[in-house]
Order: sequence, then structure tokens, then C-alpha cells
Amino acid sequence: MSADRDSRDSEGKYQDDCEDVMMAAGETSKEKRRKAKEEKEKKEEADKQEASKQAMFNAGQSSRERRRNKK
Repeated sequence: MSADRDSRDSEGKYQDDCEDVMMAAGETSKEKRRKAKEEKEKKEEADKQEASKQAMFNAGQSSRERRRNKK
């Protein structure tokens, strides 16, 4: 009877260990997805800033060219 109980305990411990590993892996992948999303959002924001900066530069350049052409 003692042997049956020992095997159940070890199976239960194994199951608990498996669940712990799965939870840790789940948290890790969740964290990776969150981090990837944040990086994507930062890149999109940087791209927007660069596009805005380029648009302002182009507008200034066009204005300078128009003034030059008036003379």
C-alpha cells in the first residue's frame, strides 16, 4: 500500500512540475508578445515623427524655391 501512495505522490509532483513549467512558459511568451507589441508601437511612432519631420522639411524647401522663382 505504501508503494501505491509513493507512486501517486511522485505522479502528482510530476504533474505539478509540468504545470509550473507550462505556466512559466506561458508567462514568458506573454511577456515576449507584450514586448514585441511595445517595440512595434515605438517604431511606428518613430516612423510617424520622421515622416512629419520630412514633410515639414519638404514644405520649407518648396517655400524657399517659390521665393527664389519670384525674383
